[in-house]
Amino acid sequence: MVAVRVLIFVAIGFLVPLLSTLFLRKKQTGQVAPSAIENATTTQLKAARATKKQQDDKRLMTAALRREVMTPANFAAKWNEPLVKSPLKKLRDLQLPAEAKDFLSSAGLPKEAAPFLSFDDLAVLETVEQAYELSEDFRRYRIIGSTGSGDPICLDEVVNGEVVYLNHDKRFQRVFVNASIPQLAESLLAFRHLGRQTMAKNGEDAFIDGDIPEHLKTWITQELKRIDSKALDKECFWNEMLSEFNCDT
Repeated sequence: MVAVRVLIFVAIGFLVPLLSTLFLRKKQTGQVAPSAIENATTTQLKAARATKKQQDDKRLMTAALRREVMTPANFAAKWNEPLVKSPLKKLRDLQLPAEAKDFLSSAGLPKEAAPFLSFDDLAVLETVEQAYELSEDFRRYRIIGSTGSGDPICLDEVVNGEVVYLNHDKRFQRVFVNASIPQLAESLLAFRHLGRQTMAKNGEDAFIDGDIPEHLKTWITQELKRIDSKALDKECFWNEMLSEFNCDT
């Protein structure tokens, strides 16, 4: 009988620590409290949603960057006002890209457009050499219009039809405007939209007074950069315009 009791006590002494250890391990590594599971699931869902939003934003941005170049028909429809065209016979022999010739002959550009631009000279396409009696170096520039300061806006036949203006106060210094006619046209649409939205928000004189809402300043900066990555470079035309309106470029 004594021997049996001893064996029972020994067995109990052995089993209690063993069961305690097994219980602790199960608690630590096995079952997890329901609240912990819910918290972990919520965190994972939030992370998944954030990742999806980033991916969607990236897709939208990529789609915007891949938008097609402005076509003559699209521009004419969006401008929805009379445009000045260039006669095809005057364009035929010029050293300009085919898309520029097609755009100017089939759609054209506005007679007047913000910021204080005019394109009355599209019908003539005179060279700067002829118009201002300058040297042969200026034969490459075909006048399509003028700025508010009276500087000729031109197409550069030597540099793939780039749109530039020549600053007559600085010995006709060349200033970049846009890389192409379609990009110029799209930039004009963007600037007109800026003016209309500004007047709708802050009154009829707001645009002329430079009272442009901050969110529109941000928008026009991003839009002009999207249309033509070089347009907002230092000492370029659109950079000069935005600087006058205190837009960060």
